[in-house]
Amino acid sequence: MEMFTLKTVAVANDGCPAIKEAMTKNPVTVSGNETVAEALYKMNQKNVLRLPIVTESGSVAGIIAKSDIKAKQAELAEYNAELPGSCPVSKLAKSAITINENKNVADAYNMLNDEDIKSLVVINNDRKVTGMITKNDIAKLQAKAEADEVKSELEADIRKYVTNDDKLVKAIIDDFDPLDAIALAIFKKIN
Repeated sequence: MEMFTLKTVAVANDGCPAIKEAMTKNPVTVSGNETVAEALYKMNQKNVLRLPIVTESGSVAGIIAKSDIKAKQAELAEYNAELPGSCPVSKLAKSAITINENKNVADAYNMLNDEDIKSLVVINNDRKVTGMITKNDIAKLQAKAEADEVKSELEADIRKYVTNDDKLVKAIIDDFDPLDAIALAIFKKIN
C-alpha cells in the first residue's frame, strides 16, 4: 500500500486506499421494528456507539446512535416521563449518510468533515450495508501504512548495512516492533 497522510488524504489519488480496506466490516445492525432496548443491548454487547438500521433486504433505512437514545431519555425526563424500552428504533432513527465501499478513503474523510458526522454507513453497488467507517478507522489505516513504510525502510537499511541474507533479514524484521520502527524513523529525522 502506498503511503498517505491525513493532511493529504483529502485529495483523492491513486495512492489512497479504497474504503473497504479501512472500514469496519459486517457491522452490527438493527431492523426498524427492533426496540430501543434491543438496540442498546447490541451496542453494549459489541461495544459500538451507533447501529445502521436495515430493511429486510439489507438496504440502509437509517441510523441510531446511543447518544440519540440518551438525548431522548433526557428530554423525556424533564417531563417526568421515560423512554419505553419497547419503543421501536424507527421512532428515533436519523437519516444515514452512505458511501460506496469502492470509493477511496479521501472521499470518506471529506464526507465526514463536510457533513460534520461521526460515521458513514458503507454500502455496496446493490445498496446493501457492508460496513461502517469513521475517522478513527482512517487513522488506523494511516498508522499501518506509516509502520509498513518504516518497516520497508528498515529492511533496506538492514540489507545495506548489516546483511543481505534473506532469512536473517526476515528474522530481524519479524522481531522488530512497529512502534520501534516509528521511533527509529523519528530518531533518523532528528539526527
